[in-house]
Amino acid sequence: MINGAKLIDSKFYVAGVDDKQGKSFGTQGPDLAKTMVGVDRNKYIVLMAHNPTYFKTAASFDVDLMLSGHTHAGQIPPIDLLVPIIYKHGYGLYKNGKGIGYTSSGTGSWGPPMRFLNSSEIVKFTFKE
Repeated sequence: MINGAKLIDSKFYVAGVDDKQGKSFGTQGPDLAKTMVGVDRNKYIVLMAHNPTYFKTAASFDVDLMLSGHTHAGQIPPIDLLVPIIYKHGYGLYKNGKGIGYTSSGTGSWGPPMRFLNSSEIVKFTFKE
């Protein structure tokens, strides 16, 4: 779902925004305001946003958990040293008020099809009522 949200079992929302590069590939690009139209902010909201730069904006929409990727945690040296300089939330778990975010290094690669001194990951979240 691009720039939209779905209520799951009347308990929480899963929302998703397009990537910043979406317009280059024929999609609409990110629109968090459109995504959140009709979302009950009193319910738990999980936002899928490829790029972690949306975290501050997501907090202003009462998003409880934002899941991102994009950075690959640097993938290969020396890019891994640049990620924390370029991205405030380039890898790992972080908080902003009541909101939590996680940027994963992912399982794939970008550019050169390799990883060096950097690991892939699959992250598992467990939600409890």
